[in-house]
Amino acid sequence: MSKTALVTGSSRGIGKACALKLAELGYDIAVNCNSNLEMAQKAVDEITSLGRKAVAYKANTADIDEVKDMFRSIQQDFGGIDVLVNNAGVVDDAYLLMIKDESLERSLDINIKGYFNCARQASLKMLRKKERNHHQHFFRKLCSCS
Repeated sequence: MSKTALVTGSSRGIGKACALKLAELGYDIAVNCNSNLEMAQKAVDEITSLGRKAVAYKANTADIDEVKDMFRSIQQDFGGIDVLVNNAGVVDDAYLLMIKDESLERSLDINIKGYFNCARQASLKMLRKKERNHHQHFFRKLCSCS
């Protein structure tokens, strides 16, 4: 049974490098992007060329409804996730007195809320998966005792 990793912000940069490394290590990959599905699909193509399954999901991690939809889709496509790499983030470099409120809001939304939204959903899914596996294991043990 293969393991699945969700790497947020994995259409480029560090996230893409993490996704490719995990694929090399034998993980199937849920590739997340905020806006550029074309770049995400290129990452998917690179991962599948390594012999792993990969699917791209467009979701703004700061939007809880989009995150929930993404996790539902991952559940359908992969049967859940085993690893979350919470990589999505933004940096708007500016001097303190020059930072615009919109830039601050965007940074807080993606870097804090986005991290929290994905971590919470992943935790819920992983706990449910663990409970199912525990119950199946317990049921097998119970059956083998009878």
